[in-house]
Amino acid sequence: MKIVSFYTKNTGYQEEVKKLELSVKKTKHEIYVEGIKNLGSWDLNTKYKPFLILNAMKKYPDEDYFLFLDADAIVNKKIPMEDISGDIAVCHKAIESKKQKGWLLSGTVFIKNNDKMKDIMYEWIKINKKNPKTFDQDTLYTVLKNNFEEIEIQRLSLKYCKINGSKNSVHKKVKDPIISHNQASRRLKGKVNGQK
Repeated sequence: MKIVSFYTKNTGYQEEVKKLELSVKKTKHEIYVEGIKNLGSWDLNTKYKPFLILNAMKKYPDEDYFLFLDADAIVNKKIPMEDISGDIAVCHKAIESKKQKGWLLSGTVFIKNNDKMKDIMYEWIKINKKNPKTFDQDTLYTVLKNNFEEIEIQRLSLKYCKINGSKNSVHKKVKDPIISHNQASRRLKGKVNGQK
């Protein structure tokens, strides 16, 4: 398993990703990071995720899994890969339901390195292009919901995607997280979008 992430050059995300890299080094995992130019807005930058994952699949064809992490993530301990199965593992609710509206957190995503998941990444890119104002986690949710019968989707525990400082009581209850996120977007989104 190789961890993958990216950051927007000349923004505060360059400092955030250094903290991620340090946490990865401490937990003895490997990481591949790309720096990208600002694509025009914070929202457009987040839609780079499937491109990064496809780049990693091409660069590291022998890896069995990739773990995408947002640049503001911290790996708190060794990741127990024996807990990960399926084609994709993500924190979500109700992807398998045709009726119930659900959600997905795209800051922590395990992706199996196989042809099915390459196709999912290409579909994610297409849906992102058709929906430039929709959050990337919502477009990934749509892709997975449309394909849940063809791929194996594992629901991750919030221990893999605890959001530090969240007002949501669900995140407050998570003790001893494996991966945590620092909500850098609350501090940096306006700056990335060119606002003061």
